[in-house]
Amino acid sequence: MAFPDGVTLCEVVLPASAVWQGGASTITATLTPTRSVFHRKTGEQLVAITGSATGPSGPGLKLLVPHTQQSNYRDAKGNSIAGWEYELLATYRDTANVAQTLRKQLRIPTGTTSLNLLSAVDYEPANEFSGVLGGAAPQLAFDTDGTPYIV
Repeated sequence: MAFPDGVTLCEVVLPASAVWQGGASTITATLTPTRSVFHRKTGEQLVAITGSATGPSGPGLKLLVPHTQQSNYRDAKGNSIAGWEYELLATYRDTANVAQTLRKQLRIPTGTTSLNLLSAVDYEPANEFSGVLGGAAPQLAFDTDGTPYIV
């Protein structure tokens, strides 16, 4: 998927990992914005971003997604959005066709270049914070609609 000029992106990685029962042979994932989000200049709606990868080892699945805290986006009424969440739905299916599903809501702050969702499953969750993952201590901020989030 191509994004308009000026949109900052993060590479979200879902590795093919033996952590999952039986070793994954197929990974499918969808990252969906939890609210309607539109690009400020083009009016294009940010829709679900999907992908899949096959193989029990290797890099797994990589998706490029816009950061959730940037000024390039607005809501359906034209109001600025200071942040939004993605809902991740990922399925790892092993060679015996046993599936394990990961479902998570998360934010991806501007400046994050790569995010491994197996080693940092609780990174910037939308509704909780489980600890500092390196860098400065988290701070509480608020969206324009009053929704709190960790920065």
